[in-house]
Amino acid sequence: MSAISPGEAQRPGRPPLLGGIEALFSAYAKALDDEDSAALAACFATPITIWHDGRASAYANRDSLTSHLGTLIRANEKARIERSCWTAYDWIISGHTAFVAIGWRQERGGRVIVESVCRYALRFDEGPGRWAITFVINEDLREQ
Repeated sequence: MSAISPGEAQRPGRPPLLGGIEALFSAYAKALDDEDSAALAACFATPITIWHDGRASAYANRDSLTSHLGTLIRANEKARIERSCWTAYDWIISGHTAFVAIGWRQERGGRVIVESVCRYALRFDEGPGRWAITFVINEDLREQ
């Protein structure tokens, strides 16, 4: 679902839409799989608030966010996650703002270990010409 028509998306001066968002989440999954907290942090804008397990955590700058994401990567290492896969379930895009629901599957040996749905608020940053994550709500569906 999109808040703008495909013709409007191609209008000059508009940010790259679905392709740019796809690139953002592909880079996010690659950073998880590569265990690269700096590359993962590059997918976010700061300050950012991340909700997980009913608690909100705010990260005012890139250093505090990178430290937090390092903790996430260490948890994935401990669970021996080999591959992170994502699917966009729903999205709304309006101008330089997007809201996206992503389903995540993290696998080991072809078996799903963690399954979650995350809802993201995104902002298009014209400086670097890319989308960045500004707010996250995580919902674990299954952990084994």
